[in-house]
Amino acid sequence: MNLRIGYCFFLSLISAANCFGQLERDIKDYTRNIELHPHKWQSYFARGETWQKLQEDSSAIADFSKVIELNPNLPKAFFNRGN
Repeated sequence: MNLRIGYCFFLSLISAANCFGQLERDIKDYTRNIELHPHKWQSYFARGETWQKLQEDSSAIADFSKVIELNPNLPKAFFNRGN
C-alpha cells in the first residue's frame, strides 16, 4: 500500500470516529500519529479541531499554531486559531 494512501486512510478512520462521540480517544490517536509523523500538519489540524469540540482552547491554539508553522499557506488554520 502506498504510504500516503495509508496515512490518509488512517486519518479518515479517526475522523469517522468523531461522529460517534469518541473525542477523547481521537485525541490519543492523533497524538500517537503526531509522534510517528511530527512533520505532517494534517494530524495537528485534526487534533486542533477535536480540541475545539472539547472546548480546550489553549490546546487547540497550540495545534493550529503548529499547523501554521508547518503549512503557512493554509487559511483555515489561521481561521481556526482565531476562533
